[in-house]
Amino acid sequence: MDEKLTVSGTAKLKFSDFKLDPPTALLGSIRVRDETEIKLDLSFNKKE
Repeated sequence: MDEKLTVSGTAKLKFSDFKLDPPTALLGSIRVRDETEIKLDLSFNKKE
């Protein structure tokens, strides 16, 4: 019999809270906002 545990969650973080500058690309023409959202979906299977 396999047992499964699933954990999901989200967290909003600011780069400035960690004294980091938001990342950029293409010499600054593409920028990321200071706030970002992290989403997690974890799945664990128990094997015998």
